[in-house]
Amino acid sequence: IPTRTLRFNLPAARDRVLALLADTAADRLWVPAFEGAHQDHDAANALAATLADRIAVWEFAEYGFAGGRPRRNRFPDPAPGDTVIDLTADEKAVKVRALELYGSEAANLAHTGTARESIRPLPRHAYDRPPHDGRLFYQRFQWVPFRHPRVDFTDPWDVARDLARFYGSVSDS
Repeated sequence: IPTRTLRFNLPAARDRVLALLADTAADRLWVPAFEGAHQDHDAANALAATLADRIAVWEFAEYGFAGGRPRRNRFPDPAPGDTVIDLTADEKAVKVRALELYGSEAANLAHTGTARESIRPLPRHAYDRPPHDGRLFYQRFQWVPFRHPRVDFTDPWDVARDLARFYGSVSDS
């Protein structure tokens, strides 16, 4: 599914995830946090929320812009029960090597920190609105006066509308 289009392909993506879960012995589904880093991350989070009655779903913080500043591996809405793991030097090295496997995403992955991991069981998110008040990470360069392929000009309220529609359609069935 091409970047920035997952929200338009959620039913098919959900079917694929269900098939993969049926073919594996997975006991947990991990998804990026609902934090406004990238619209596809938020869409994946909403998709996973529709599966939370079938499998344990956990989210991990990557990067965000809550509070108007870049954040690495911290949830925009910390809560009791969040787990923060400070990585050892060896664990950091493994994470750096893993991130380097995705050369095409090097610029984006540079925002992902390697000092810690923040994880938690998927909380109940309000997918009918953006993940937090203020500018989202993917909105940081929407001031650019011309269309550029690396700038996501999507309105977060459009993403929220699509995620809420999908989440509601699955929850109602």
